[in-house]
Amino acid sequence: MSLLQTVEWHRQSFAWLGNDSPSDADLKAFLVRMREKGLKPSLCNCRIRAVKSVSEIRI
Repeated sequence: MSLLQTVEWHRQSFAWLGNDSPSDADLKAFLVRMREKGLKPSLCNCRIRAVKSVSEIRI
């Protein structure tokens, strides 16, 4: 995956989240929204890991 693809993947993941500093409730709503839209659990996991990795860098 190129750097541009990686950046786009993270941008899209945060678009699903809708918040740069999520609370626990925001994270749960993030998962529910993705599942309600029909995303498979494995894809949801990838999106969650993308958000988590960027969140850990910001700390």
